[in-house]
Amino acid sequence: MWKIAHSSYRLVDRLRTVSSQRNTPLIHRAASIREIRNLSADFVRSILDTAGCEYLEGSAYGKATFDIINDSFANAMAAFDASGMIFESSSLKRELHLSLLAHSLRKNMARAISVPVSDGTETTGNRLGSSFEYPIDVVYTWVNSEDPKWKKDYAEALAQFGSNAPPTSSDIVRFQDREELKYSLRSLEMFAPWVNHIYIVTNGQVPQWLDQDNPLITVVAHAEIFDTDLDLPTFNSHAIEANIHRIPGLSEHFLYFNDDVFLGDWCTPETFFTKDGKSKYFESDNLVPADPSITDLPSNWAAFNNKRLLEEKFGYVAKKKFKHTAHAQRLSTLKMAADHFRRDLDETIVKKFRHRSDLALPSNLAHHFGNIIGTAVSADISYRYVDVSSVRADVELSRLLLWDEPTVFCLNQVSSRLASDETEATMIRGFLQNYFPWKSGAELR
Repeated sequence: MWKIAHSSYRLVDRLRTVSSQRNTPLIHRAASIREIRNLSADFVRSILDTAGCEYLEGSAYGKATFDIINDSFANAMAAFDASGMIFESSSLKRELHLSLLAHSLRKNMARAISVPVSDGTETTGNRLGSSFEYPIDVVYTWVNSEDPKWKKDYAEALAQFGSNAPPTSSDIVRFQDREELKYSLRSLEMFAPWVNHIYIVTNGQVPQWLDQDNPLITVVAHAEIFDTDLDLPTFNSHAIEANIHRIPGLSEHFLYFNDDVFLGDWCTPETFFTKDGKSKYFESDNLVPADPSITDLPSNWAAFNNKRLLEEKFGYVAKKKFKHTAHAQRLSTLKMAADHFRRDLDETIVKKFRHRSDLALPSNLAHHFGNIIGTAVSADISYRYVDVSSVRADVELSRLLLWDEPTVFCLNQVSSRLASDETEATMIRGFLQNYFPWKSGAELR
């Protein structure tokens, strides 16, 4: 199924590209997202100049904007139509969303690189859907299971502590790296270029493709955020999460990403935060299990433990789990929650692998705690989840590539699957390369 979808995608995309190029400049496959954005803005500028339009040029949330300030909006529309540039338009708002990528099968890519052009009747902030004024950082957690030192430390910890944890907590697939982080960073630059700073939390490793000279990216070692080296090395994601509020310089508002979470459509800060700065959390339809031992998944145990503590301390009933999305956070709320549940979190932090007694702080407990103290609210988001270890993974990835348009999606691996590692890796990387084909500023050139 994946091979069929992949072939269909490439064929249709090629046909649409060729049929719509006409006078638009060609985009080299090695171009970066920023280069494409600049190329788009230059092309729009040249069309407006040729059409004799007077306009004000600006920028908002990472996109160039053009506001036509006379009555020549109709001339602009005709000029863009003659150029061969396909665009989305709104006759009610007298607004165009123009893109060099609009010929792509992925409409979301067009939205990501598009340049809004309007008759100036609305402010840029209103047109792009946000008036949020606070800087928003992003925190990733990442590991490379192919690193020789990591393998040695993992084998030693597994021999000493592995028998005390659920089998799924030490399954090697949970640590495998198929360069998901690289593509997640591409999705971030495509669909949320307004992000202030990116922190990548690792056990000291650095991705080979990462440009460490990029001033917008900081790699943070576990040793920088853990209280004591006695708790390191750790292979417990809950323990790492319980310490991310200790990252030096982290902004009050930030998004916490696992590297298997991707943006799939244009976002604004208000996708994740209210106008007055409250964080939004996205509940799933899945209920917190009454008996986590049925699946013995560490995430279910953590949700169960969180629920028990919240009921004991606040009489608060946490019924639902959360979607595997980017988790919006208030640093002050996270610190308060960490202090309030310090004794229980300390038990999580000392566990080398995810354990039945764990708490999940930023991805669960902090959302409920924020709701209790009034700094977080429940919201909804367009979302897809794909278990890449499922026998239906190829079907789900095909749908995601060809038809679905979620704001956020997650490619999670619950357990080892029957397919070979090579086959699975080819499928996942092929999907990600097709969905996010252009380099971000995080990558070496």
